[in-house]
Amino acid sequence: MKAVKDFIDEAISNGYKVKTLDGGIYLIDFPLKYQDDNRYQCVNVRDLFDEHSKKQSYFINSYICDLTPQINLARVLREANYGRLTMICLKSIPDGHGGQKEALFTQTTIPCAYINDDYNEFMSVILETATNADYIEKIFHAKDIA
Repeated sequence: MKAVKDFIDEAISNGYKVKTLDGGIYLIDFPLKYQDDNRYQCVNVRDLFDEHSKKQSYFINSYICDLTPQINLARVLREANYGRLTMICLKSIPDGHGGQKEALFTQTTIPCAYINDDYNEFMSVILETATNADYIEKIFHAKDIA
């Protein structure tokens, strides 16, 4: 069973830009190629041991935006149905001023056995996480989410 670092090393050798963060977290600046332009979406990945099931998993997520009153969460949830393995979630994160704020993320926790040490399968989950986050983010920035 491969650790996230093994996949990250392979991603780096394939030209992906990766930063190492504290706590065994890696940030991939994932390129998304669209017909009209190219965009990048930051995706965080790390190993996760599930104490309940006693199984090793990969935790993958991508920040979408801060929650504001202008965001229609029902619309966000409707758009989230395109995820095969990912979901949209709301998380409390530091606001940078000593408090907390709510933010939208796409995320998944994939059992290592599902990936089966396959780099291409691992990267397909990264792609889905990045694509879904970027899609919701584009709606938000287009002021179309309300």
